Amino acid sequence: MGFVNYRNGNYVVYFNTDNGDKIRNTHDSVYRPAFAENSDVTITEYCDGGCSFCYAGCGLNGRHGDLNAKFFDTLHPYTELAINGNDLSHPDLESFLERMKNQRVFVNMTVNQKHFEQNFERIQTMQTTGLIKGIGVSLNSVTDSLIEKLSYSRNTIVHVINGIWNKEDIDKLTGHDLDILILGYKTTGRGNAYLQKHSAAIETNQRYLHDHMQDIFNGFRT
Repeated sequence: MGFVNYRNGNYVVYFNTDNGDKIRNTHDSVYRPAFAENSDVTITEYCDGGCSFCYAGCGLNGRHGDLNAKFFDTLHPYTELAINGNDLSHPDLESFLERMKNQRVFVNMTVNQKHFEQNFERIQTMQTTGLIKGIGVSLNSVTDSLIEKLSYSRNTIVHVINGIWNKEDIDKLTGHDLDILILGYKTTGRGNAYLQKHSAAIETNQRYLHDHMQDIFNGFRT
């Protein structure tokens, strides 16, 4: 689609719809938006991933959210909507993505590494058809298969957690021209119990990242 521009309050947004870059211009001294340009929405708490540090506490007893909620009808064209796909089992996922595409809402989706690899072709089709723009992959452990799929997939960012991301996985991911998003460790959901049991390892990983941050950054695209 390329570049689009739209007015939000007292400024104009120039938006590269291919890579998500934005430039905002105003003639005033402050920016006064009329609506949110980005929304981060949990669409399901169901997940069979079983991550022991899951901050959202998702699991097999989690419920799917209502994707017909009126909130979604209020999203302006070119809004960026970030959703959690979890294990991609939400029965209304595809129809919801079609509706957002028709509203010209750009959906980015985060999935667990396990489900990214299991549903790789399905996710690729979603991207090819424009149902989703970007993919966030929550890292479990680095494998050759994962690196191959990440290298093949476009607009994909590896999500890692400060405290869980360790030297071994950093070294394995380095040098593959990948994008990385480092998230803070959260003590909600199962995160607090995991911290109590593994505080020493978490602190060691956090210290390593802090002490070697610049060298680590040099090994990744973004």
